[in-house]
Amino acid sequence: MDRRVLIIDDDQQMCQELSDLFRSKRISVMTAESGRISLKIAQQDPYDVALVDVRLPDCDGIELIAQLRKKRPESAYILITAYASLESAIKTVRYGALEYIPKPFEIKDVIQAIERGFALKDEVVSAADHHKKIADANRDLEKKLDGLRRLNDIYLGREREIADLKREVNSLMKAMNQDIKYEDC
Repeated sequence: MDRRVLIIDDDQQMCQELSDLFRSKRISVMTAESGRISLKIAQQDPYDVALVDVRLPDCDGIELIAQLRKKRPESAYILITAYASLESAIKTVRYGALEYIPKPFEIKDVIQAIERGFALKDEVVSAADHHKKIADANRDLEKKLDGLRRLNDIYLGREREIADLKREVNSLMKAMNQDIKYEDC
């Protein structure tokens, strides 16, 4: 399976080092140095995980995650920052980031976070596929149920017609029996 990571960071050296690392692990990499560029990429190219710096030249990385999630809700988001604070960590979680990694970081921590992001993306996609299958099966069952309802309506309509005919026949039989009785007299 081709894994794709989007790195959003204005630090070119950081982007290059992470790109080299991910490519060595056979992970496709796209980079963006601003929020604006990352939104264009998100519009055109799918990715499994986005690694987002909190401070970008044109926007706040935490708020960028919210915008990216609208375009790619199935993807996982990891925030990296040299300006870690409890407030930004809480805000990051509220905006739907999977991880919050302060700089400087250990490479193994980033790799583990990316792997968790891939796993989350797989679960989200699997759940979406499962949901689609259930929705499709539900639509099929609704169609069958509608067909059965129509048959039931036809049957009940016929049943009423048959009951009306029986009443008519009984009424005619009674009338004929009375006519026969009168003729016997």
